Amino acid sequence: MLLAIVSYFYFSSTEAFIQSSAKVQHSQKIINQLEVVLSLIKDAETGQRGFIITKNETFLSPYDSASMHLDHEMLTLSELMIDSVQMRRYESLVPDISAMMARLDFSIDLIRRNEFDSAISYIVSTTGKRYMDKVRSTIQTMKDDEKAKLTTLVETEEENARHTFMSVIIGSALTSILLVVGLIRILHEIMKKKSAEAALRHANKELIAAQRDLKKINNELEERVKERTKALAISEKRHRSLITATTSIVWTCNAEGQIEKRVPLWEKFTGQQWEQYKGFGWLEAIHPDDREKIKRKWKETKNKQTILKLESRLLSTSGNYRHILLHGVPIISEDGRMQELIGTISDIDDQKRAEEVLMSNNKELEEAYRNVEIINNKLKNSKDVLETFVYAAAHDLRSPVVNLKSLLTFIHKTKDINKKFELFARFEEAVHRLDNTISGLGEIIEMQEADNSTAKVIYFQDILDQILAEYSHKVIATDAKIDASFESCPSIIYLESYLTSIMTNMVTNALKYHKEGQSPQLFIRAEKEGDMVILTFRDEGIGMDLERYGKNLFKPFKRFTTQAEGKGIGLHIIKSMMEKNGGRIELDSELGRGTTFRCYLREYQMSSAIRKEV
Repeated sequence: MLLAIVSYFYFSSTEAFIQSSAKVQHSQKIINQLEVVLSLIKDAETGQRGFIITKNETFLSPYDSASMHLDHEMLTLSELMIDSVQMRRYESLVPDISAMMARLDFSIDLIRRNEFDSAISYIVSTTGKRYMDKVRSTIQTMKDDEKAKLTTLVETEEENARHTFMSVIIGSALTSILLVVGLIRILHEIMKKKSAEAALRHANKELIAAQRDLKKINNELEERVKERTKALAISEKRHRSLITATTSIVWTCNAEGQIEKRVPLWEKFTGQQWEQYKGFGWLEAIHPDDREKIKRKWKETKNKQTILKLESRLLSTSGNYRHILLHGVPIISEDGRMQELIGTISDIDDQKRAEEVLMSNNKELEEAYRNVEIINNKLKNSKDVLETFVYAAAHDLRSPVVNLKSLLTFIHKTKDINKKFELFARFEEAVHRLDNTISGLGEIIEMQEADNSTAKVIYFQDILDQILAEYSHKVIATDAKIDASFESCPSIIYLESYLTSIMTNMVTNALKYHKEGQSPQLFIRAEKEGDMVILTFRDEGIGMDLERYGKNLFKPFKRFTTQAEGKGIGLHIIKSMMEKNGGRIELDSELGRGTTFRCYLREYQMSSAIRKEV
């Protein structure tokens, strides 16, 4: 009975020893697989950074390799998960790794689409760092848990070995006691002892095999570390080769702005030697007027961890300052501080000078276009004047002359003195109409000959005061009410003769064409709208039938009422005055309800002589 108990104890210890050894191997496999996954994630991040800095597809090889193997290695890791706690950690790890890889892939795609600023802004955001920190933390927690298990398992394994050893000792002791009882029992116990020793040897062999496997795994990990170290060295060498070969100056400096490594292209561009530009010495090559601006921008980049981008001037080996574009991206450490700044300096001097030439040419073209536009307007106005003059000469002059000739013939033929007086009166009226027509044509020609160089600042109230003083007798006689407000726009740069004619015509029309039995009422306002000054005149007079007369309203020598005398050229003249400088006139009118004129006046350019006087 005692021998059976000892044997059971021995076999239980041995079986526990074998199981603990298997668990040790399993925990070690999980730790190793977690290391492989973390290594692939670091490879992906390294490849992405190399590609962003250099825009060279060659540097994406670590990223591509990691993307290719990461799913397989994660699957292998999931197959090792037998613990429910570890499985939950694994399930939380999968979406974090997927999100992080998606961000890396998105930033690479932005660079491929040449959206460098967007990519850098995307990278420097803390979201990607949070994902990486969370992945590292989860993996480290899983490793720590497995290591804790491993320590416990090793202790259990040692305890099982001691139990096995104790069982052997106890078995031997019992065997010795049983030898005293009988030779048969002794022989039986010896056979059991041999069986126990065989089992122990088998267990030892398994232990040795497990140790051999563990050593093999360690060797494989060491080889992987050596390969990664070698790959990183090659990547570093490629990076430096790219820096040497590129046309832009690629630079790195610490968070304070000090250059700590040689930059061959800087030496080639500026002629500075390492001892001259190391630390803060590089600022000596920056134009003195730009140094404070760069310092302020650098401080802002450090504090806000934003992209550094500004234009400056850099002294070249020729002794001249050239325009450059300084571009830098902050590298953020795991604790959230800016660790260093890496970027490029591009020579944009030729581009800047080309832009200056282009801007100068554009200004010249704009000036030429304005001159052509002015000439075209003058030609159009001259054409209109010529057409008006020809029309007047052919119609308005010919008709009075024919009438005069007819009247003169009748005067010579008639012998009745009273008839002669009547014909002389009609002859005088015809002469008066002819004089009005000739006078109107003269006014039109004088309007076209106005000198634009006399444009100056004119106050609307001053012109209105002059008009009201000149026509005060009509204002008093008609008891006219004039409400004028120029607070929104008190003045304009214009030709004084033109503005006087425009306002005089509008005021006198309101005085002449008011409703019978009512005092004239006129409201005048001025306001600024874009590049135009809008001068509005609204009366409550007799109004006009625009459907009937609208198309002929601004034609010369056209009159639509006999309420007051006139030449019929006033609206035509002021319309031509406004259009001469790109302005226009609009109106609303309703028969019996009054008229509103809106004069859109474009300001003139003052001559330098008048500007000096002002």
